[in-house]
Amino acid sequence: MKPRFNSLLSMLRAPSVWVLLFGSLLSVWLAWHQWQEIEVRSQQRFNREVASLIHSIDARFRELSTLLLASKSLFAGSQQVTPLEFTAFAQQFDLPHLQPGIQGLGYAQWLSQAQRAGLIQAMRAGGQPDFHVWPVCAGAYFSSIVSMVPLDQRNRPAIGYDMHCEPTRRAAMDAAAVSQQTVLSAVVQLVQDPGASQPGVLLYLPVFDTPAPPSGRRNDAALRGWVYMPINAGNLMQVLLASTPNRLDFTVVVTDVTVQDSPTPLYTSAGLYSQAHFSQRVRLALYGRSWEVNALSSAEFERNVSYSAALYALAAGLGLTLLMAVVMEWLRRGRRAAEKLAEAMTHDLRERNTVFETLFQSTPDATLIVDAMGRIVRHNRQASSLFGYADAALDQLTVEDLIPAMHRDAHREHRKQYAAQPQVREMGSSRDLTALRVDGSVFQVEVRLAPLSLQGQPHVLAVVRDISGRRRMEASQARMLKDKETLLQEVHHRVKNNLQVIHSLFELQVDSITDPTARACLADAQARVRAMALIHQVLYQSHDFAEVNFSDYLALLLRDLGATLGRPEIVVRCDTQAVRMNLQRAIPCGLLMSEAVSNAYKHAFPGQRSGVISLSLRQVVDGVEMTVADNGVGLPPDWRERDTLGMRLITLLAEQCGARLSIQTGMGTRIALYWKEESEKAEGNA
Repeated sequence: MKPRFNSLLSMLRAPSVWVLLFGSLLSVWLAWHQWQEIEVRSQQRFNREVASLIHSIDARFRELSTLLLASKSLFAGSQQVTPLEFTAFAQQFDLPHLQPGIQGLGYAQWLSQAQRAGLIQAMRAGGQPDFHVWPVCAGAYFSSIVSMVPLDQRNRPAIGYDMHCEPTRRAAMDAAAVSQQTVLSAVVQLVQDPGASQPGVLLYLPVFDTPAPPSGRRNDAALRGWVYMPINAGNLMQVLLASTPNRLDFTVVVTDVTVQDSPTPLYTSAGLYSQAHFSQRVRLALYGRSWEVNALSSAEFERNVSYSAALYALAAGLGLTLLMAVVMEWLRRGRRAAEKLAEAMTHDLRERNTVFETLFQSTPDATLIVDAMGRIVRHNRQASSLFGYADAALDQLTVEDLIPAMHRDAHREHRKQYAAQPQVREMGSSRDLTALRVDGSVFQVEVRLAPLSLQGQPHVLAVVRDISGRRRMEASQARMLKDKETLLQEVHHRVKNNLQVIHSLFELQVDSITDPTARACLADAQARVRAMALIHQVLYQSHDFAEVNFSDYLALLLRDLGATLGRPEIVVRCDTQAVRMNLQRAIPCGLLMSEAVSNAYKHAFPGQRSGVISLSLRQVVDGVEMTVADNGVGLPPDWRERDTLGMRLITLLAEQCGARLSIQTGMGTRIALYWKEESEKAEGNA
């Protein structure tokens, strides 16, 4: 037991345990404090939303009182206001739209029992044949509803009702008559809604003969009646809740608590959340009545109350405490581990030095390390072999000793500039360099430079490669390439000359033939040979034996065809862009263009008819388009059935070009070729 006790006591003495204990307590206290702050802020937000509802209720009743006051002014200004006049007056308030939730606006006339028959007769004569005063009550006076707006199916049953017969209404009407102010009644069942589940209330404002009696004194003789509003409490509260921002955040119970011993419920929200965490009770004084609004937070409101900040604070505090405890324990136990780590790092560093030395010595290129003064502080065996120095002798030199004397001063300036802005410089990134061997021989080299820091001092790592053999090989390949280009140029020149000879032979043969058909065939063949010769002529003149600028070729072709076939009444227009073609496409395209233009010259403009031949060569969205068009007589209707040599040649040449051929005729003829640039590049690469 004693060893275990000593071990436990030793653990309790550890600073990390006390840090863990104190930090945990502090984290819990901070999280609890944050939790309380969230509760307070949420309650304040809830109270603000409830206050918005209370303000809406109070404002709505003030608006209703103002409407009653305006209606009272109508009756005070006239001794006799008919129901039609009252209806016209009340319709301007547009109660169903501007005051939703209000049953209507009415007027109850105050008369003596002796005037009952006269009122019934007047109302029936005024358009209400079924009018009667109900119920019949004892008393010297009665108050019958004579006007109601809107007079719809819902409000019509209230006409004739003697509100002074019912005790709750009578109490509110008498209070209004004595105070001459708007008075709100206690809860009643509205005549319009005999079976409604939601109760109703009424707003009364008395109307007196002018001048009115002193306030606080009842004078039935001067009293003419009351303007009033029947209000369904449920409808009114639903409208007010619907217009309140964040109305889904709470439910309400509205109660009339004017008589504290017997509160009367007015409205209860659907889906009342009985387990609400946030609530507020507000008393509201409304025209002689006292309403209590009990607001309860909804389940949605409570779901939106986030306690994550408190939980995050608790988690962060506990995590930080645990981290501090672990770090302190790690520091307490880490001294021996640090010593072992230092020993292991020393061993690893020695191994790394061994690996570095092996790589440094086995690099196939000569490698030098030079200090800021240009002294060689280290080199590998390849450097000694390349420059012909013994290892010890090379360490005594500067880098300028390995450069021909004529370049040493310039190299010192280059070295100073590099020291000012050191950066990696790859091989071949500078002009050709030369180096000097110990025997005085000079050879071409490439040098790669990289800045290096040794013991806090700037150094440069230089990798030197002998490129004398490569330069000799490159010079030999350049001579061979030049010879090849000369040979290709000579080949194109000779092909052009040979085709020109064939062209001349055709021309001699044409002169000796009298048959017009044979002469025409030989002339066509002569033009086709001339078209091929022009391709080789353009290649020979451009010195590019892979591709030809087809725009230049078309210019020569049109000039040549114009010299042989041209007529002054035919105008040739050429709109071309610089498009390059390889020889495999240029020859069939050239023959096709020669055939199309020749046909236009020969057949499009019979007799002395004038016209225009248009050539176009241009780049389109994803390819090249070449067209020959004329405004001549067009092709014959059966040109597709005719098996002419010209059309066969055009079709075959289009297939050789790998192009899509389009021939249109009517008011002239249009021959178009289209091919994609990808196919041109593919053929060129092939």
